[in-house]
Amino acid sequence: MIRFPNPGSDISSFIRIFYEIFEVLNSQDFFSLDDMLLALVKRDLATSCGFMGEEALLLSVRKDRSRDPLYNQSKMYSELFKVLGWIHPLKRKLNFQFTYFGTHIVEAKLNPSAIFEQAALGIAYPNEILDVKGDYQLRPFATFLRALGALDGLLSRDELIVGPMCLGNDRDDLLFNNMIEEIRNLRGSWQALNDRMEAIAGQRNISLNTMKNYTRFPLAVLRWTGWTKGETNKIIYDKSIKFDRLTDKGYRALKLIEESKDIRKIDLEEIDETTKDAITRLSFYQILGRAGFDTAPVESILIEDQVLVENYLGSANHPILFSPFQELHSDYLYSIFPNLSGREASKTPIGLHLSYARGGTAEIRYSSVELIGETGHLIEELASGSQDVDGETLDVFKEPIERGWDLGTSIEYIMSQYADANKDIFYPVVEKLFKAIGYDCELSRTGVNYKRWDAMIRSPKHSMPVEIKSPGEEKFLSVKAIRQALENKVILLARAASATEFEDTSLVVCYNLPNDRSEVSSLINDVFEVYGIVIGVIDFRALLQIAGSHLLLKKEHNRNQLEKLRGFIRLSHP
Repeated sequence: MIRFPNPGSDISSFIRIFYEIFEVLNSQDFFSLDDMLLALVKRDLATSCGFMGEEALLLSVRKDRSRDPLYNQSKMYSELFKVLGWIHPLKRKLNFQFTYFGTHIVEAKLNPSAIFEQAALGIAYPNEILDVKGDYQLRPFATFLRALGALDGLLSRDELIVGPMCLGNDRDDLLFNNMIEEIRNLRGSWQALNDRMEAIAGQRNISLNTMKNYTRFPLAVLRWTGWTKGETNKIIYDKSIKFDRLTDKGYRALKLIEESKDIRKIDLEEIDETTKDAITRLSFYQILGRAGFDTAPVESILIEDQVLVENYLGSANHPILFSPFQELHSDYLYSIFPNLSGREASKTPIGLHLSYARGGTAEIRYSSVELIGETGHLIEELASGSQDVDGETLDVFKEPIERGWDLGTSIEYIMSQYADANKDIFYPVVEKLFKAIGYDCELSRTGVNYKRWDAMIRSPKHSMPVEIKSPGEEKFLSVKAIRQALENKVILLARAASATEFEDTSLVVCYNLPNDRSEVSSLINDVFEVYGIVIGVIDFRALLQIAGSHLLLKKEHNRNQLEKLRGFIRLSHP
């Protein structure tokens, strides 16, 4: 029987605990269960004997760690984080590292449901991450949904136990169909179902209550994702029993499962390394794409992978149901993906995470900065100094140029290098990038009160104040920066420090756009409706793309559109 740890059945709290642990521990090369425990205590998320925080820790400590309630709670969390692919164990089994997948869980913090659903579907046994008792070939949540579909959309807790959770091989159609038939035969007799439960408990030498506890996490996931909803049925067993009913969303997830090519680690053991790498990359970025992430920056990397995978599958356009970080060992994955341990990824040199693209729906009008001019990949020409480009500006792209990466890959790498930069590092880089694309940009000196803006783009007619937010100040844009941009424009107009027109934009440069853009968008719109003042937002990735397109591809942007930008910039990827 598949056994899921049970640290709690509130999935929102479970995900929040991961965020808090990540925030406290992600700067470490590795962490232990005790580190996790102390992080929970620090954030007042540890409870024991009716107390919270340090009091709970004092009351929890036992000489025998196996009897320590909080230590065991951390261990259960770690087991689930491992099976979801968010952390990986090191050689010492109780030391861990956050994974590349785990960073994306944090990236989707404001709306984690879509990526959590993908992680649930990605759970598969056996895998190289966990030592699991029993000889299973099972993708549990896919099997649960398939069983629900085969049983008229209804499945009770005890049926979940006697059926999918005890299935030995979900790839064996005969075994699966026999399981469905057994459940159908049990229906109508509550006693027969109880007898079957007791027989399983006896065979596995566990109590009925323990078996039922193993269902708490699976049932919580099914309901939290919206794949099922609870429903009381008095007919199937001639008494009132709670069932899970498959929802429309659950049927859509089931359709994805049925249309996907299910690949497991065992399938990759007999294929060549190049094809294995291709499947690993493509399947993971498909997961991110289905979860609402912007995968455009890696599309160029995946073109050859797509061809190799199509040759392996024998057909095109198959979604892949395979989650590398939930089935494959980290030593192999670190050769494919970036990681947080300081070791350099050798085959996919992109940043620590892709951007989460799923934002709010109340966005205001976008102004698109069009990149125009001839397309030409001139990395070799630039590297030899054939174009008159400021040396310091080119230094931002120096390493990507030397490595021969394309622009999309280069941008994601540079993003990762400045992911934690404070204003003393980030502001000068922003200044250099604006200069690279032809603007007379100058940072304001600290302490000069009449220059309230962080930088000024000077022009004979269209000067623009620039409010800058480094990732060290805030990773995602907040409404505070918009208020400051409004103040910058008002002060510029009042003091006539530089020539500008009323309808010219007041710029904000941030590291990441907000995950939920609606609040920021609404404020930008309100400022325009009430005061007529235009505020435009450029994130670091967009600024790198404009500068990189200019430096590497000899493309120029439409300056007039930038000067009148209202809202967020939207760029097509090169």
